[in-house]
Amino acid sequence: MTFHRPHLLLLTGLMVLAGSSALEAQVPHMIDYQGKIAVSGVNFDGAGQFKFALVNQAGDTTYWSHDGSSVGGAEPTTHVVRTVTKGLYSIVLGETGVLNSSGAPVMALEPSDLDHPEVHLRVWFNDGTNGFQALSPDRRVAAVGYALMADSVPDGAITTAKLAPGSVTADKLAEGVGGGGGNLQASLLASDTDLISAGYIKVQSIPAKPWEASAAVGAPSPRSGHTAVWTESGMMIWGGQVGISLSDQGGTYDPATELWTLLPTSDASPARSDHTAVWTGERMIVWGGFTDSGESNTGAMYAPPVPDSDPPIGGWLPTSTTDAPDLRSGHTAIWTGSKMVIWGGKNGDGVLATGGVYTPPTGPLIPGTQGSWTATQTTNAPEARHQHTAVWTGSTMIVWGGLDSAYEPINTGGIYDPATDTWTALPTTGAPSPRTGHTAVWTETHMLVFGGTNTEVPGSAANLLADGAAYDPITGLWTPLSSTNAPSARFHHAAVWTGNEMLIVGGELTGGQLATTGAAYRPEIGPWRPLSATTATTAGQTGLWSGSEVLVFGLNGLQILDPAPAVHFYGKF
Repeated sequence: MTFHRPHLLLLTGLMVLAGSSALEAQVPHMIDYQGKIAVSGVNFDGAGQFKFALVNQAGDTTYWSHDGSSVGGAEPTTHVVRTVTKGLYSIVLGETGVLNSSGAPVMALEPSDLDHPEVHLRVWFNDGTNGFQALSPDRRVAAVGYALMADSVPDGAITTAKLAPGSVTADKLAEGVGGGGGNLQASLLASDTDLISAGYIKVQSIPAKPWEASAAVGAPSPRSGHTAVWTESGMMIWGGQVGISLSDQGGTYDPATELWTLLPTSDASPARSDHTAVWTGERMIVWGGFTDSGESNTGAMYAPPVPDSDPPIGGWLPTSTTDAPDLRSGHTAIWTGSKMVIWGGKNGDGVLATGGVYTPPTGPLIPGTQGSWTATQTTNAPEARHQHTAVWTGSTMIVWGGLDSAYEPINTGGIYDPATDTWTALPTTGAPSPRTGHTAVWTETHMLVFGGTNTEVPGSAANLLADGAAYDPITGLWTPLSSTNAPSARFHHAAVWTGNEMLIVGGELTGGQLATTGAAYRPEIGPWRPLSATTATTAGQTGLWSGSEVLVFGLNGLQILDPAPAVHFYGKF
């Protein structure tokens, strides 16, 4: 078992700012931890079991553990479960709303837990087969984690003795600040009435970053109806419609280098649009959609070629057609960690309530390896539909909404468990109104649904929707999303989950108009916050989260947004 690319991020900015109109000397006692897991060289997918402790450099003293049971750097008694997707996972250390395996809340982090010269994070992981193993090496908590310590500094403890002579000069002070001192507060509100009524005036703003257009050097042709997957190191787009023609070409964008690498073309992957694509951790699998011959039930796998291999490894290979599902478009596809599950859609014979499970070949992609298909269970399956959404929870697929056989929007759905090949109906009590053209994301605990249209082709603004709800598969309950500052009504927009927020960008209105605004939604806080607007929105675009930015590709090429909010500073003198 191997462990790669951990990240330690402190939850200071958004959580404090969004929870209060002012940012005072308050730092939430939580650390957002993100890491990557590979088991025997293969990126892990599914429900992983984790244990966490903060230890000294030698690893023989425990300062904190998620359940308080670790002593001397030893393994904690209980564990927490987190969904790992393509090897990536995240958890907020110290978040008491998370329960461990005994049902007790995770231990809060206290400033004293960081009151040591060096603090290291120790992680244990269990893939469900090999038992718990300590991931090596322990990771040192970087300086940003010590912002927790700032919360425990007593008032008046920082004196002039701590400041070097001449380090603060008059030209660094705001006008009007004198020997009597001052007070500075930060807010997400451009006009914070609470602060203004308390006698503060706005002295400075740090604006949110605008959308940026990526350099087009080496980029694939702008397009619509394509697919995009995140490969852990870049965005891979493929297929779609370029002008009036279908494309059999695509490329990979590396945010670290800001360079594109075009994918090779192959007879194994004929041009198509409105297909689906998943990333397995090793390769991209495309399937279905429209080809020049009409709707298809063919597909192909792409893996980066291995130079000078004999026999050749990588490139494009077709997926098996034996026992493949019926040809279709408007279907969904998810990756379980070992299999691709496709479901629903339509073809010339009507709307479908069937699907299939594709098991790709493992190991190097060598000619002659095609994988295999099995049909999904139809007993208790949801009614036939297309243009619906599907999310993977780590153990089940949740299908919701879309258009039924009469091309009418619906608000029903189902939960498919590939381990048992069984379906369970979703409750409709409290569910959002019927819709299609909406989005759905998985937050590790809930499915968030937003937007869409209440008719197949919206004829007026009244047909567009600006609401949504969160579905909890544990309780079976729907909870409406906050409407405060929600983005405007739209359909065919993009939605991504950042690990903390759902970001809504772009989308279509009526009469061919496009939505240029967007918003971010943090479930535990509620109200939405606006994102920077873009004039580069296009229909048929795809959106992905890179880990720090939103990447959108469409008819205007690649557009990039850092979603950090604007911050406004208020002074009282």
